[in-house]
Amino acid sequence: MDNMTAALVGGLFDESGISAYARPVLFGTAGDAVRDALPDAVEKCYFVHDEREPELAGAESLALDETNRFASLKALPECGHVLVLAAPFGLAEEDALFHLAETHVTTGYGVSVLRSLAAEQQGFDAEGQPVPRDTHCFAALFTFDMLKKALESGADTLDGLVAAAVAAGAQKGIAVTNKIYAIKDGAAGFMAQVTMM
Repeated sequence: MDNMTAALVGGLFDESGISAYARPVLFGTAGDAVRDALPDAVEKCYFVHDEREPELAGAESLALDETNRFASLKALPECGHVLVLAAPFGLAEEDALFHLAETHVTTGYGVSVLRSLAAEQQGFDAEGQPVPRDTHCFAALFTFDMLKKALESGADTLDGLVAAAVAAGAQKGIAVTNKIYAIKDGAAGFMAQVTMM
C-alpha cells in the first residue's frame, strides 16, 4: 500500500477549450509544474481527466466522472493519505506542498488544507471596509478513510469534500503559504510563471 498518493483533478477548461493542466507554463505545462511541485512523500500520482485532456507524463490516468469531477476519486487504490489538487496552480513558496504534507502527517488530522496568507488574514481597503477573503481551496490532504467518507456526501468541489470530512468527524489542519496563483487562463498562467521563476 502506498503511503501517500496525489490526485490531480482535471476537467477544467477555459473559454477557448484549453485544459487548465495542458496550459503552457515555463518549460512544460501547468500539469508538469504541479506534478513537479509534489512533496517527496508522494509515491504515486494520478491525473483524473477525460479524452479532451492529454495524459500527464509521470501520472496514471483515471477516468473523469462527467457529472462530478471529484466522484472519480472513488476509483483511487487504497493508500495512507491522498493529496487532492482541485486545479493547477503556482506557488510563491516551492516547498508549500511539502509543508502541507508535513503538517498533515505530524498532526494526524483527517484533512489538512493549503491556504494562502491572504485567505487567512482579513484585509481592509482604503475606506476601512473588509476585503473579501479568497477561501477557495486548491489543495487538501486527506487520510484515505476520511476521503472515502467525504466522497459519500456527493460533494462536487474540494471545499465541499473538506466540509464533508469535517462533518464526518475529521479535525482540520491548515498549512499557510504566501500566495497561490490558480492557473485558469493565459493571464493566470503568466502570473504563475512569474511566481515560479
